Amino acid sequence: MDFVKQKLGVEVQFGKYSFMVYNVAAKMTIFKNLGHIDTGIEIVPVKALA
Repeated sequence: MDFVKQKLGVEVQFGKYSFMVYNVAAKMTIFKNLGHIDTGIEIVPVKALA
């Protein structure tokens, strides 16, 4: 998790798009179960935003 504040978790993924599912399905679930976050946001910029 790149950033956690007031039980909001933020993950920013640059490249390695195969890890998006891992971040949401595994990492955010672990943080939720540990009580660190209530909500998670995954930010995945695309080349058009560069």
